[in-house]
Amino acid sequence: MTIDVRIAFVLSRYLAATTEVADLSEISILIRQNLDEVWKFLQRESVSSTGHNVVVYQYQPGSSEPTFNLTFGVELQEVAPFSPTVKPFSTPAGYAAIATYRGPYTGLPQ
Repeated sequence: MTIDVRIAFVLSRYLAATTEVADLSEISILIRQNLDEVWKFLQRESVSSTGHNVVVYQYQPGSSEPTFNLTFGVELQEVAPFSPTVKPFSTPAGYAAIATYRGPYTGLPQ
């Protein structure tokens, strides 16, 4: 398992995405489930993507467990139709911490 972290000024990315609110212990399970749902939708609708999976974590203060608003998406190369669960999402442009994780999903809570 490796994690590379860097700070960069990033451009907005256009995604097809699902959303969830979850605590830290649930994230590794939800990533696979949600990205699988987005990929199945893109295949069914014949939408082309860059192949990049993107997860946006937005911390929600005030709960006993670290809780996050999560967006699980796939970067698109074209405008796509959307469904009640897979919706358009654009990441904000600006400075961001970019973490690239290489390893099993079960290692994410570490």
